[in-house]
Amino acid sequence: NEITLSFSKSSMTFQIISRAYDDGVAFRYIVTGEDHREMVIESENTSFSVPSGSIAYAQPYSTDDYEA
Repeated sequence: NEITLSFSKSSMTFQIISRAYDDGVAFRYIVTGEDHREMVIESENTSFSVPSGSIAYAQPYSTDDYEA
C-alpha cells in the first residue's frame, strides 16, 4: 500500500511518500519547485512510534550496505 501526502507553499511542493508492506514500512521525501535547488535542510527529526506491546525487529547498522 502506498500514500503520497503533498504540502505546498509559494512555488515549493514537499511530498512524503509512504509505503507499507507485509513485513515492513518505508518512506521518502521529495521537494520540487522553482527554488528547490536553493533549499537548505539544516536538520531532520523524522521519527515514528511503535505501539506498546508490538513485536518488531531492528536490523543491525552497517556501513557497508543496508542489508546486513
